[in-house]
Amino acid sequence: MKKEGQNVFKLKQSAYENLGFPDTMTYEMRSELRKECSRFLRFSYLIDFIGLEALRTIYKESVSELLIEFEELVEYDSPVVFKERNQRPLGLKQKEPMFYL
Repeated sequence: MKKEGQNVFKLKQSAYENLGFPDTMTYEMRSELRKECSRFLRFSYLIDFIGLEALRTIYKESVSELLIEFEELVEYDSPVVFKERNQRPLGLKQKEPMFYL
């Protein structure tokens, strides 16, 4: 019967083989590999942060532009009718307005 600890050790060893690294890697080579992987992960986090920040900025600007457009539409004498809930719209008898406030 195999022990659970031996199975985990074999998984770690096979991970290097699955990535294409030789089985005979020394401790120094593995240390360098871990260092490079760590640098790559930090770079990936930086790129992810920059991308998310750009998307957040685009979203905020889009929403603020949309709000400005809505304010201009409200100030403009448009055919859109606004009404309070549970009240009949002004000027319309049977048609419902496009927007409710």
